[in-house]
Parts: sequence; C-alpha cells; structure tokens
Amino acid sequence: MNNISDARDYMDTRKELPGTVLFRNISWLLILLYAVVFVIGSVGNLLLVCTVMCCSGLRNVTNFFIANLAASDFFMCIFCIPWTLAHSLMKTWVFGESMCRFVPLVQASSVYVSVISHVVIAIDRYIAVIYPLKPRLTRYSGTAVIVASWIIACCLASPVAVYTHLFDLRDFDLGIACFELWPNRERRIAYSITLILVQYIVPLIIVSVCYAKMSINLNRRVAPGVVTDEQMYRDTRRKQRTNRLLLAVVASFAFSWFPFNVFMVLTDTDIDAINHVYANIVFAFCHIIALSSTCYNPFIYAWLHPNFRKKLKSMLSCWRWRHTGNDNQTGRANRGYRTHNHSLEPKMAVISGNDGMSQRVVSQEQRVRTRSALESDTDTTYENNPSHYLHHTERTADVRV
Repeated sequence: MNNISDARDYMDTRKELPGTVLFRNISWLLILLYAVVFVIGSVGNLLLVCTVMCCSGLRNVTNFFIANLAASDFFMCIFCIPWTLAHSLMKTWVFGESMCRFVPLVQASSVYVSVISHVVIAIDRYIAVIYPLKPRLTRYSGTAVIVASWIIACCLASPVAVYTHLFDLRDFDLGIACFELWPNRERRIAYSITLILVQYIVPLIIVSVCYAKMSINLNRRVAPGVVTDEQMYRDTRRKQRTNRLLLAVVASFAFSWFPFNVFMVLTDTDIDAINHVYANIVFAFCHIIALSSTCYNPFIYAWLHPNFRKKLKSMLSCWRWRHTGNDNQTGRANRGYRTHNHSLEPKMAVISGNDGMSQRVVSQEQRVRTRSALESDTDTTYENNPSHYLHHTERTADVRV
C-alpha cells in the first residue's frame, strides 16, 4: 500500500465531493439498473458462447468471432459491474492490493476485446459480401485472430494495471482507495486521447464504412431470371431487415460508448469540466449506458437470427433431457407398461422374451410392424413357441428418447 503523500495532490481535487448524499439517495436506482444489465448481459452472452461451442452446425469462423465478443462481454459483466458498484457504495476498497491491480486490468482488457471483436466481425462480413469468391479464414487463422485480439487488449490495458495503486486515505475519511495515479497529467491525457481514438473513434469509422458498403452492395443486387411481384416484395423486405440489423449494430455501439468516453476525456483533461456535485452520478449513468452494450450484442448478433434460436432450443432440450431422462426411464421400467397401450410412444424400447434371450433394442418402426402383426394375427401358437412370443410381445424395460 502506497504512502498517503503520493496521492495527496490527486485527492485534493476529489476528496470534497458534495454529491455524496444525493448519490446515496438514488443508490437503489443504480443497484436496480446494474442488476438488470448484469443478469441480461451475463446470461445472454453465456448462452451464446455455450450455443456456439456445443452445436457443431454453428462452429465456423464468423460464429467464433461472435462467441469471442460474447465472452468479452460476459467478462465485462462479471468484473465491471459487481466491483465498481461495491466500491462506489462502500466508499472503500476491501478486496486487497492484488485485486486492486487485477480487476482494472481485466475490466479494460474485456472492453478492448469487445471493441476489437466488433471490428473483426464487421471486416469478416464485409469480405464475405463484397468478395464472395475470396477464400474465407480457416479455423486456425480465426483462432489466431482471437488470440491476437486478447494480446492487443492486454497491451492496451497494461498502463492501467501499472498506474493503479492502493492508498490509505482514512485520515481523509475516505477509507482505502484504489485508483489510477499517473506520474504527471500529460501522460494521462495522452493515454486518454489514444484510448478514445483506438477504442471508439477508429472502430466506429471502420464498422460504419464496412456496413455502409455492405448495405449498398446488397441493395444493388438483383435476383437472376424472371422475378414475380411476390418475389420482389420478399427480396425488398429481406434487404430492409438486413439494413436495419446493420444500422442497429452501428447505432448500439455509437450510443452505448459515446457518453462514457466523453466523460473520461473531460475528467482526464480538466478535473473541473463536470460539476463535482454530480460527478459521481454522471459517471454511474455513463458507466451503465456503456455496459448496456453487453445486453444488445447477443440479440443483434445471434438471437434475432432463426438458426441461432433453433440451436439454442435444441441445446436446452438436450440439457433438460439429460437431467430428467434417467428418472423417466426408471419410472417407466419399474411400471412395466406395455408400449402398445400408450398413445405417446417412445422412439426406442428394449424388449425381452421368456426364452432367456438377451434384450434387444427395436426401433419405432419395428414396434409398429409388431403391433400390426399382433392385431392381425389370430393364431395362438405363440403360447407354445417362446421364439414366436419374443417377436410378438413388447414389454418396456427401458426408454431412450
């Protein structure tokens, strides 16, 4: 823990913020907003990552980039929301010096990976639409891009970890504080300007240009052959839907990160740029708006697409069956119901005969043929023929759906 004298000059500009009471009065609203963002963002992005990883039909390079974006957004929810909210409400840092350096590093890295992923996805889609005959990235190349994005993000975030320290400010009635303290203001201003260029302005320009050219290219395409009015109408609706999705990507990125970046640049360049009475409150709402991007991204990139929704439902159905299938199997086996007495038939059943033969697995089609044979067979020779009895009698011993 650093000596208090190292932070005195920095804290003199921040220690007497008269908005503490106002901040405490609206703390319930901040907790509610943070909780909504945390639940929607963390659950939505975690489901997206699991869907891409578990469904073989979705394992392509583009979806890996989307999963990487979802993973970075998930880390943003886990490391940005609880720690920032706890530090703001408790007015002291209780997590130790190691976490004081580690948490800001992960926070900044996850934000930069999210931004880089937006750019990578935009460029990947741009190449696929504008140059459809050009070879796509292989899985190895896509993995290398993902690894490189995390390395670049950690490098951009490293100054945050270097200049973040733990200070004992209990003599100022501020408890133990964890914040950035740069050697001089010029370095901090230079770093802030670099970040707003790398994190916001340049990515926004790249994403906007890529999606604008994609939209123009798609709108110029004409279906080959003779096109009916109905086909033209469907094609127009599809193009409009694509344009709205592309616009939603750009608008959500620009809207969510603009207030936060403006706030950080203003406070880094001029500590008095924002009234001290409202500084903490303004920061909190800018922070919430920025983190709300973790809620938009899963819907824009995945859940609005039918294929993703279909795979998610399939994955959840498989998960439910794995947890409930054993109980259903045991219950039906113990009851020993005859399958031809049920209106809902399992797809597979295990049957056994009284001739001591081993159990056999028969398919739905085989059981239907067996039932038809039973209904049409008036011969009772199976009573004296155990082998014939095996082929004509079904008893459920186990069920496999």
